[in-house]
Amino acid sequence: MRKWIIGSLLLLIALGIYWRTRPKKSPLAESYIGDANVILWSSTAAVRQEVAQLHWGEAVEVFGHNGAQVEIRTAQGATGWIDSRSLLDADAWQSEKHLLESVQRMPLQAAGHTKVFSNVHLTPRRDAQRIYQLPGGVPVAVVARAYAEIPPSGSGSATGDSPKKEDWLLVYGPAPAAAKDAGGVVSGEVTLTPAAVSTDLATGTTAAQRQAASTGEKTPPIAGWVVARFVSYDLPETIRDYASSAAIRPVAWFVLNRVPDAGVQRPQFLLAGSKSGENPECDFSMLRVYTWDAKKQRYETAYVEGNLCGMLPIRIGQQSSGSDPEFRFKERRDGATEDALYRMRQTTVRRVREGAPSKKPTSRKRH
Repeated sequence: MRKWIIGSLLLLIALGIYWRTRPKKSPLAESYIGDANVILWSSTAAVRQEVAQLHWGEAVEVFGHNGAQVEIRTAQGATGWIDSRSLLDADAWQSEKHLLESVQRMPLQAAGHTKVFSNVHLTPRRDAQRIYQLPGGVPVAVVARAYAEIPPSGSGSATGDSPKKEDWLLVYGPAPAAAKDAGGVVSGEVTLTPAAVSTDLATGTTAAQRQAASTGEKTPPIAGWVVARFVSYDLPETIRDYASSAAIRPVAWFVLNRVPDAGVQRPQFLLAGSKSGENPECDFSMLRVYTWDAKKQRYETAYVEGNLCGMLPIRIGQQSSGSDPEFRFKERRDGATEDALYRMRQTTVRRVREGAPSKKPTSRKRH
């Protein structure tokens, strides 16, 4: 009996030494969690236990694959299995970091919110890497637009058919408060970490905020391309009413300046948009400037221009000679691209061309 006990102890010691000195299984790759919440399961079996809950941006090590399931280990040492679609590889994660840093240096063009659950991609294609899925009601800032082909379905398209295309928007969210006015650059407010986003970044309508709150979770800072029809623009009431009456589909809008009126600073707006059926290769085809008439206590259309092929971004600034606003963008004309510059003095807007006389401003139109 004594010999049996001693032998058992020696065996246990030997097993312990082997366990500590055994070759460690090397990870196949480093990846990152690409969803808001992911459950780490003990196995791939139908009957399994929850090991941990993982969140967007957490770094994990990948050890193996079993169909669509991936075996991982967290930074805390927990091991288990998750769906492979919930992972971003290291290249995709770095691309997302660079994209988020880039969009924060781009001028804001519009503010909106997601209508429904919306996939965010690294490039404007449905078959591109999906980096996140935004729930409905998340406020987003719009900085660019693209018109991209829809990948053919499995059955393929008929020979000779033109490829179908759709609108995409480059967005980031949760949107900063400056997205309400657009035309600015907000740098450093958002960083790519899994930390909670402060509530003062929200800028959507009350309904959008209620929608976002109903998800029960805070959205991490995200940048990427979203199908345009999944985003609803949160236009100021003035622009919304004018755009609706003129059948304009808004693309971008800006507060050019503010004018005093009985102690209140009234914003004056620039709206860029297009109408249904116009050349979709152009980001916008028309401009409107709305100014405040203090005597009549209403907004009026101070400038109208159509037949454009304007490209985002529109940049807002001030004239070097004073505080009057100006705006500029690229325009396609006769197969070439040229700079378009506009200057505003009080309620008068003129287009300025190098080497050419200024365009005569349009007459004020009442609404």
